[in-house]
Amino acid sequence: MNNFISIISTYFFIFILNLLKYLPSKIIMYIAYGIGCILYIIPSRRKKIIETNINACFKFYDNNYKLYLVKTCIKEVCRSILERGTAWFGSKDKIRNLVKIHGIENIPENGAILLGIHMSGLETSSIALCLEFSPGKWASVYMPQKNKFFDKILKRQRERFGILMFSRSHSAKAILKHLKNGGYVQIFADMDFGMQNSIFSNFFNNPAATITSVPRLSQLSHKKVVPMLPVFDRKTASYNLYILPAFENYPSNNLQNDIDRLNQHFEKCIMSDPTQYWWVHRRFKTKKL
Repeated sequence: MNNFISIISTYFFIFILNLLKYLPSKIIMYIAYGIGCILYIIPSRRKKIIETNINACFKFYDNNYKLYLVKTCIKEVCRSILERGTAWFGSKDKIRNLVKIHGIENIPENGAILLGIHMSGLETSSIALCLEFSPGKWASVYMPQKNKFFDKILKRQRERFGILMFSRSHSAKAILKHLKNGGYVQIFADMDFGMQNSIFSNFFNNPAATITSVPRLSQLSHKKVVPMLPVFDRKTASYNLYILPAFENYPSNNLQNDIDRLNQHFEKCIMSDPTQYWWVHRRFKTKKL
């Protein structure tokens, strides 16, 4: 019975996303912000996670600012979710018009590791960038969803323009082979996946379990790590996607320094607009003993 309800609710959600693809991005933004204002006043597990993360990372800020961050983050998460109607079902032209890419010349011609970050524009901007490459050249590492039915739809829609999806359970050999063949792999290393293949590194002065796959893959593949940062412009309801210069002298011969450097980079990106970061993930779920 629970499985049946899950499938029906997933179909309904996908149906809504299909309808939203017809709306201008600014209308989607207003709808999402309205929903976010309602969700802000309703106690929930996700709201509690956002509050916990923000209180941990901005402990020296006053309460009014932290409340502002919580409320605005909820609104941005809602917008990012509703915008997936465009990202998953919209046309190539609509996606391209939604994202202005800066610094694409920073991406090497022979493959690279694209270092992503969980800002609100990660979904749409990633798909927009992949449209600039030949089908099959662009890949992304993702976390499979607990809802297997939804996971199948999510994977299918993300792959519709030729993106290859590697789940975290995929063999590292497959990812490494793609890189060595001149492909591009996008990796998000700013989540807590537990201590398997992770070490602790400070994130806003808090010890956070951080995966080591980025420097390890870079070392084995001899490919550069190129950071990317999507920033949402509320005035135009569109994105500026900044492809930053590749990390220099990376990786080093010190894994701890390499991981610390990742989190320092993430902190700098987040401070460009803390409200656009996905604080909804449990960044500190693994405790340092």
